[in-house]
Amino acid sequence: MDSEKKKILIVIVILLLLVFGIIAVRRGRPIPTEENSSQEAAPEESAPTASENNIIRISSEKTDYQVDEVVPVNISFKALGKKLFGSDIVLLFDPEFLSTQVEDIQDGDFFASYPRKTVDPENGIVKLSAYQGQDIELADQYYSIVNINFKALKKGETEIALSWIKGATNTTNLVENGTSQNILEAVGNLKVTVE
Repeated sequence: MDSEKKKILIVIVILLLLVFGIIAVRRGRPIPTEENSSQEAAPEESAPTASENNIIRISSEKTDYQVDEVVPVNISFKALGKKLFGSDIVLLFDPEFLSTQVEDIQDGDFFASYPRKTVDPENGIVKLSAYQGQDIELADQYYSIVNINFKALKKGETEIALSWIKGATNTTNLVENGTSQNILEAVGNLKVTVE
């Protein structure tokens, strides 16, 4: 009986050590939230400068649209001299001003496989994963990941933004072939005016 109490006590001590260890690890790095991800995101201007590299940007033909007009958006990247395996996109939009659905997402021309495409229309979130990038060393140009058509719903200014934290793999990322590292260094969001 006494040896069973020792075993139970040892198990309890081990469990307590595990719990305290997990707490210590979680305190060592911040949990990604909307507040601290916006602090680490790229500056507010929409377009990255030409000298930047390892970028994902959101672009459109224009920035002013009418209510009920289609807002075509392209999400593309630039990663000079790299080879890419894949990319995850977490796109945020205000569902009060814009709407979209999975059928409005068209594959880009760089990746061969798109195993995940989801739209949360109530919260304004688009998530997609793209894999099997072309086996080439990338030139100094933008390559298309995906095209998304939004519908303008209401007058006002709004932004289509990439959820991104530098180095994190659970937000928008560019995954390098061979190293599996997230090499994304900057994002360019898009401001849209609905008139």
